[in-house]
Amino acid sequence: MKLDYTKAFKDLFTNSDLKSGFLITSLLTFVSLICITILNTKGLSLPLGMKLLAGLTYFATCIIISGYYLEVMNNEINNKLNSLPIYENKIGSYFVNGLKYILFSLIVMIAIILLLIPVAILLGVIGGISGLTHASHAISPALIILIPLLILFSIFVGFLFQVLTSQFAENFNISQGLKPIKATKFLFNNFGSYLKVTGIQIIINIVYLIICSIISFIIGIILGSAGFTGIKSPMFPIIVESIDLVGITPLVLYMGIVTTDLYAQIYRLGNEQKTEIISE
Repeated sequence: MKLDYTKAFKDLFTNSDLKSGFLITSLLTFVSLICITILNTKGLSLPLGMKLLAGLTYFATCIIISGYYLEVMNNEINNKLNSLPIYENKIGSYFVNGLKYILFSLIVMIAIILLLIPVAILLGVIGGISGLTHASHAISPALIILIPLLILFSIFVGFLFQVLTSQFAENFNISQGLKPIKATKFLFNNFGSYLKVTGIQIIINIVYLIICSIISFIIGIILGSAGFTGIKSPMFPIIVESIDLVGITPLVLYMGIVTTDLYAQIYRLGNEQKTEIISE
């Protein structure tokens, strides 16, 4: 499987309409982050109505942003010319698809929790029987084996959830997304590609953290030299965070689009290969 990394990184720069959609989503992301910052700022006394408004705004913008990402995935899976969507008469569909995705995710999460309950019980039983040696505090051999297996299982579930999301995004159909056996087979056949994209995602996140640190450092120096660091107003952290987010938000969105496009490419190319094998 040969992923088109160049396409994933350059789609944004091929069309002005795509750029406008990106800017709108960046603005929505910025608003959502400011809302959650307001809700989490200590010492900021707001009327209950303002808190509810900030909470509802955060919820609504996150749903629309999720719908936008799903549209990116849908466009790539269905092999459209550009994976980035536009907002013309589509904000309602983004909201609806985002809501459907929340329902889909809740169903998947409940299923995962139900699967983990027997594992948790098993770990508890083993821990209770063999226990911890009070003198040495040594963990039993059984737990030493089971804990790495649990970590590997968690990694597998993370990849599986990505495949299930791709299945859902293909037609925004919840029942199509909820096919774990099909998703598991697909994951085993394309596990190496998912590892590659995850590696790229880790590198992107490291770059993101470095850039965020640089931006925060520069803003800190500017504010410090301007004599703003001694301000005690509870609004001051929100203002600083807002300035910080202006530079960071487009970067966050762009990197999310790139990884979403790559995961969608894996799903599309994997299914195309499967179709070619069947036809032969």
